[in-house]
Amino acid sequence: MTNLIVATRVIDPDDPTFGFLVPQLECLAKRVAHLSVVADEVRRVPRSLNAEVISLGTESGVGKFRRGLRYVDIVRDLVRRQRPHALIAHGRPVYLDLVAPLIRAYGVAPLLWYVHESQGAPLRIAEHLAEAVLTAIPESYPGPSEKVRVTGHAIDTHRFVRTPSPPRSNGVQLLSMGPTSPDKRYPDLLAGVAKARRRGVDARLRIVGSSTDDGEIEHRRELLALVNSLSLAGAVSLELGRPSSEVPKLMSQAHAIVSGQASAGKAVFEAMACGRPVLTPRQSSAGLSSGTALELEFDVGDAEGLADRICSLAFAFGDELEAVGSELRSRVEKEHSLEHWADRVVAVSEELGGRNLFGLWGREALR
Repeated sequence: MTNLIVATRVIDPDDPTFGFLVPQLECLAKRVAHLSVVADEVRRVPRSLNAEVISLGTESGVGKFRRGLRYVDIVRDLVRRQRPHALIAHGRPVYLDLVAPLIRAYGVAPLLWYVHESQGAPLRIAEHLAEAVLTAIPESYPGPSEKVRVTGHAIDTHRFVRTPSPPRSNGVQLLSMGPTSPDKRYPDLLAGVAKARRRGVDARLRIVGSSTDDGEIEHRRELLALVNSLSLAGAVSLELGRPSSEVPKLMSQAHAIVSGQASAGKAVFEAMACGRPVLTPRQSSAGLSSGTALELEFDVGDAEGLADRICSLAFAFGDELEAVGSELRSRVEKEHSLEHWADRVVAVSEELGGRNLFGLWGREALR
């Protein structure tokens, strides 16, 4: 069977930003002989995670430079002991940049998992060094590349289950999730809600997301000011990020999830698994939400178009919402489940692992 190394930032099932990773690793661990996880910071490892978890020491105050040296030493030791097929740099290109030549010499495929709009030199270097770039949907990787392999989002369909939609007596309850960073395009959502309310629809929006760095903190202040200037006080709330375990409940309390991003984030697909309509830009979800009983898509930055979708949702019949929810859930189960994702990751690892720097010998020759 396959052996894998995954390098990532945080292991903590309750972390609002990184908690989703633990179920992914648990699913991977069931499909491989041995899974090693190297993380910058390890706060809590659940017993259900059948993997060797190694911390680089952020939680103990270890500095960035020392963590980098420790990372290279740990990966070298794991490669020699475990002879993995692949190392997957999860979300941070530097995890691949630091060790790609080393692991290639042992027939280990350097793989990058990346789902983000941002680019930069570390990403381009990692793309060059990687055997393949894994991403959820074509739109979730910034720019074209022959190395991109689409895996689907890894949605835990056993945890994100369909629940009855709440009554609409208290207005149309919308939810958007993610850090308060400009790339989330929250101002577009606020403008759309404001326009829908001017048309007489009692639209209400909850933005749930963390603000951890200076840029996110400043943008949260800007959003609060915009809420006031658009007369949305009482209709829009900006809430702090929640533990991953609370996300299904948050979605069950909403009529729909709304996103302004050009590439749909994981929360959109979790909402689909919950049977909730998702209001998203046409470019964002590879048509996954198109062709349903309700028109759900709008153009990026089109506040009027978003207001149209909110109004349609407000006046939709219950059986229409039921049909939409059933269809969206089915699409996630088929293309974006945890199991589908893990199978794709293992398949790519087995396909590309086992070649050294010269591509002449297999893994067995390097033992």
